[in-house]
Amino acid sequence: MLLSTVKKKEKGSGNSEDASVGATTEFANIGLNSSQKTDCKKSCEKRKRAVRTDKPSKKKASASSKLAEVVNLIVETCRSCNDVAGNASIGEVMVELHTMDEISNDLYLHAQCCNLLMFRLAREIFISLRGSEEKRLNWLKHTIDNSLPFMTM
Repeated sequence: MLLSTVKKKEKGSGNSEDASVGATTEFANIGLNSSQKTDCKKSCEKRKRAVRTDKPSKKKASASSKLAEVVNLIVETCRSCNDVAGNASIGEVMVELHTMDEISNDLYLHAQCCNLLMFRLAREIFISLRGSEEKRLNWLKHTIDNSLPFMTM
C-alpha cells in the first residue's frame, strides 16, 4: 500500500503530505472530519481552563476564609470585653454594695466604697468577687486604705 502512494507521488496525482504519511486510503473509513476535531479541542481547552481557574480561586477562598475567621475572633473579643464592662455598671455595683450589711451600716465606709467604685477596674474586680462576700469586703477595705495604681484622677 505504501508503495502505491509513493508511486502516486511520483506521478504528481496525489497530495504530497498525504503520500509521505501514507494516509490516503488506509484511514478513509474512520469517519473523522475536521469539525469533530476542533470541537474536541475546544471542549478540552474549556475543561483545562476551568481546572486552571479553580485552583487560584480555592487559594483565594481559603485566604479570605482565614481573614474572615480572624475578623470574627476580633469581633468576639470586643464583644466579650464590652460584656465585662457592661456587667460592671455603677448601678449594678451599687445594688450589690447595698446588700452588704457591714457597708450599709457604716456611712464612712459606704462613702469610701462609692468613691472607689467610680473606677471601672475597681467595679470589674468587685463584680468578679461575686459570691464570696468576705473576700469582697476585705478587698474593699484594703483598697480604700491602700490606693491602687489605676486610681489616679
